[in-house]
Amino acid sequence: MAVTQTTDITGYNLEMAMLTILQALRKTPILLSSAFATNPMLATQLLKSGEGGLAPHSLAIPNLAPLAAGSSVISDDPDQKITGTKITGGKSLVYPAFRAVSPQATGMSQHFGGYSITDYTQSQLATFWAGELETMLLSALNGVFAYNATTTDANHVQNSMIKDVSGTAYEKGVTNLCYETLLRAKAEIMGEQGDRIVCAVVHSVVAAGLGILTANQQQINIVPGANGSQYSLVNPVPLEFAGLNIIVSDSVPFVNGVATSYLLGEARLMAAMTPHDQPNLPALAVFVDQDAANGGGVIKVYSRTALAVHPVGFSFIPPVSGYSIGGPTAAQFATAANWQQDYEQKRIGLMAIKTREYEAV
Repeated sequence: MAVTQTTDITGYNLEMAMLTILQALRKTPILLSSAFATNPMLATQLLKSGEGGLAPHSLAIPNLAPLAAGSSVISDDPDQKITGTKITGGKSLVYPAFRAVSPQATGMSQHFGGYSITDYTQSQLATFWAGELETMLLSALNGVFAYNATTTDANHVQNSMIKDVSGTAYEKGVTNLCYETLLRAKAEIMGEQGDRIVCAVVHSVVAAGLGILTANQQQINIVPGANGSQYSLVNPVPLEFAGLNIIVSDSVPFVNGVATSYLLGEARLMAAMTPHDQPNLPALAVFVDQDAANGGGVIKVYSRTALAVHPVGFSFIPPVSGYSIGGPTAAQFATAANWQQDYEQKRIGLMAIKTREYEAV
């Protein structure tokens, strides 16, 4: 079989793969929000993640506690010694996900379709990988809040991050998300730390109930993501409500009129995305199978990426079964049993509010 690598001809290389990543990180509402931050430490570890063999491995992020309150009064007595303040904390574990996509087309398809598969792929990859990253971030949020709803254990208190105002029947201004329920939820869950919340991820039904989806403000464009999930493309105008940036996504829980909205503090969703470049397997490459299609040829584009997502304050715990060397799936990120809380809830800066937006029929 005649197979030709054409990376030298097309200019597909590591630099272009990195440019795709940089473009991807500016593509969707969550990635553009102040709740999201890229983590250089994660990125550095991701670039080295091919080292050390094939066993599933973790990346580590320090989670140091704030300095304890109380300072020493300075004196002029040389025999008085200051009492040192011990730095405490640990580390959060992050497991990388390795992903690939390979758009392909026959030579005849290009001829009659009037397009170039390489040009098309180059124009689409940044949006594609942005969607994959957002899918993982939202799945991780679903997972950590599902974990918080489980029975209290040594690491967390059940529902300590979740305020449920949904009740048993819809009542406007009481069970739905509105200014009053939002402020009360922030006060009860976050206390004096409530001002740390900067944005909310809400279902489109919740957003419509808030009255912020006018024709001039937004057109929702929902695109399929991995494992049947969904992500929304960048909104033309940033949406705000009660001082919070509003991100609309139908990947958040919504069942029979009951919605869960996520409220996020600044830089509470950390992530890294790097080209997955290996010897003889470049992160971005084009191959041509000259013999395929009875000599008409098939052009194959390959894009390989390493991703890591980290809701601050949590460690991912790989499941005993079903976990592969390619790293966590969106479904595994969304599973409560695969998470562990690493430190006190108010320091984490994440919370959820469960509301009833209409009476189920």
